[in-house]
Amino acid sequence: MNANRITVVSLFVTCVLATTAVRAAEPKTSPAEIEKIRAELKPLRERASEEPEVVAARAALDAAYRAYWSAVRAAMLRLDPASRDLIERDITHRQSLPALRPPTSPGQ
Repeated sequence: MNANRITVVSLFVTCVLATTAVRAAEPKTSPAEIEKIRAELKPLRERASEEPEVVAARAALDAAYRAYWSAVRAAMLRLDPASRDLIERDITHRQSLPALRPPTSPGQ
């Protein structure tokens, strides 16, 4: 199970680094042009996000993200046990914030 999480995180980091490298090499696009492209691709992106392999990849990414933050919090507690109350308050605060995107579920 940990190997799968590591693989998902590794793939995610690779994609982020590759995207960053490509963006640095591309000529700069105006914000208006970027918004136009995003608006044009939005319906296709929404349809693609319903495909089974995309839903599964998103679920794996979400699980890896939760595992990452769980490991970060555990390390923070190990490094500074006195910060437990502050860490727990931070978690409570973050959980009270509205989601940035709707939760994914296999049926969506």
